[in-house]
Amino acid sequence: MAEVENDDRELGEVKWFNVNKGYGFITRDSGEDVFVHFRAIRGRGHRTLAEGQKVRYHVVENEKGLQADDVTVIT
Repeated sequence: MAEVENDDRELGEVKWFNVNKGYGFITRDSGEDVFVHFRAIRGRGHRTLAEGQKVRYHVVENEKGLQADDVTVIT
């Protein structure tokens, strides 16, 4: 997947992701961790992330705090 030059999403790295539970955390450039759920990952079928992957995402705030949305893996 090609990166979009005007993409305003943040860059981060997957801290950990539990495939069985479908969630994990992304570390932001600021060092803060952001929750990520498998439903926020772009794609079809089984959506998962691996520790250490570089990702691009939006940060949204909900009642539980900050969460990653519209997540794509940078290749």
